[in-house]
Amino acid sequence: MKILSREFWGTVLIFLGVVLFLAVLYDSVRPFFPNAVQDETARRIVNAVVSLFKRGGAATPPAEQPPAGQPPAGQPPSEQPAPAAQPPPPLRTDGLLTDSIYQTKGDYFIWVWEVRPGKKRGDKVKVEIAHPVAGEKGAFEIVAFADTDGDGKPDKEIARSEELAAAAPGGWSRFEFTTPEKKIFVGCAWPERSDVYLYRGNGPWPLQDSPFENRFFLIIAGADSQSAGPAFTNLKVSFPD
Repeated sequence: MKILSREFWGTVLIFLGVVLFLAVLYDSVRPFFPNAVQDETARRIVNAVVSLFKRGGAATPPAEQPPAGQPPAGQPPSEQPAPAAQPPPPLRTDGLLTDSIYQTKGDYFIWVWEVRPGKKRGDKVKVEIAHPVAGEKGAFEIVAFADTDGDGKPDKEIARSEELAAAAPGGWSRFEFTTPEKKIFVGCAWPERSDVYLYRGNGPWPLQDSPFENRFFLIIAGADSQSAGPAFTNLKVSFPD
């Protein structure tokens, strides 16, 4: 009879040996895994043993899935859809570009950004800057400098407002002046060694066609002038007729 054949009993003994080995292995590693993992591991062991007994060999591993973002085997990458272009962030209704607030802690007392070449039209200039804090802690003067020697750095102060403050956080101050200079820098200044709060976002200007360069000057001292960034603030410039 087939049930008494050597081949049959050899298969049974192999099966029992595999089951015993897997049981010992599972019992050894079980304390290191949570219950959900234990249940899933036990289920996979049972399936593997059944598959081995039925086929007389090792279970066939599942087909390997391609990594996320890669096409399946045999499919050229060109058939994958390209990611959609992200539009620039919309302008806020209050005109602010950033809510991020920076505390100067007395380290610096001036920030000015260069108006990009070709953006200045005429001699009249209007500058607007928002205050993140009301009152003295958010107060500053709006200032403007020119590059008179063509080295790309501000070297001559051409305009300065009185001290300006807002009645509420997010309020804007405005200052207008006239200058024939073509290459100008605009921004704000505050008393040296004083601690004030200013808006400052890290990175390039979020506007599609910003009138400002991405770096700002925080020390104006001729050839020793220093810039930092890229960074931006809630700053506007326009050129009234």
